[in-house]
Amino acid sequence: MMSKAKLLELIEKVDGLDGPCRDIDHEIRAIVVGDDESLLSYTASLDDAMTLVPEKVGITIDRYWSTNTKGPAWSAGIYTGGLPTSSREIFEVFDCSSAALAVTAAALRIRAMQALVKKEKEQ
Repeated sequence: MMSKAKLLELIEKVDGLDGPCRDIDHEIRAIVVGDDESLLSYTASLDDAMTLVPEKVGITIDRYWSTNTKGPAWSAGIYTGGLPTSSREIFEVFDCSSAALAVTAAALRIRAMQALVKKEKEQ
């Protein structure tokens, strides 16, 4: 089962990456997807990272130059709700070295929030 604690630990690891990492991809598959046999490379492939983004959310991906990075940087934002029946939640990540890392980090953040909400409903 996907726990918020495991996701938060995984988010810290993804935030510390400067590039793709097969070990982190393996952890994502085991913790989030529950399928350690797939060959998806979330930290390397934008297409694979997008599979982590929940349905019915908005997403933005931006490339920019920053004094905090050695080259171009990427950000991703995932936006939920915004309707009268559901509040708007924003999950943003900045200064990543690739679009795949930015989307992966933002997607893990929204999944951690969803895991917390699910746990609260079960109690």
